[in-house]
Amino acid sequence: MTIDIKSFYLGTPMDFFQYIRVPQRFIPNEIKNEYNLVLEPDGYTYFEIRRGMYGLKEAGIIAYKHLVKNLLPYGYTQLHNTPGVWKHQHRKTTFTLCVDDFGVKYFDKNDAEHLIAAIKANYECTVDWTGATYCGMNLR
Repeated sequence: MTIDIKSFYLGTPMDFFQYIRVPQRFIPNEIKNEYNLVLEPDGYTYFEIRRGMYGLKEAGIIAYKHLVKNLLPYGYTQLHNTPGVWKHQHRKTTFTLCVDDFGVKYFDKNDAEHLIAAIKANYECTVDWTGATYCGMNLR
């Protein structure tokens, strides 16, 4: 089975906000007017980033730490000697995690549904019970 989290990086809240400055010429007038943007005399508009976004170098580690925190109460932890492989503390379920794709090995459908419920508690995701696609690859 495979599971894919939607907007994994984009939805992750940040503990410490980041800031970006954008040259005003790159901001359409419709956006300036709709949001009443402050146009600074230095020619830039400044934005506060509160959630992960593409291009933010720390977005990956922020999303990962958020996932670790969210899966821990359900009993899922990463194996110490094998990065990227996770296991449940009492169930036989194991999975690999590559960015936002889970490759899941389960022995009981209830165990698989437990993992799905743990992920869906905090993320929107899609589930492929056949496991035909993982990390953008078609598998047989």
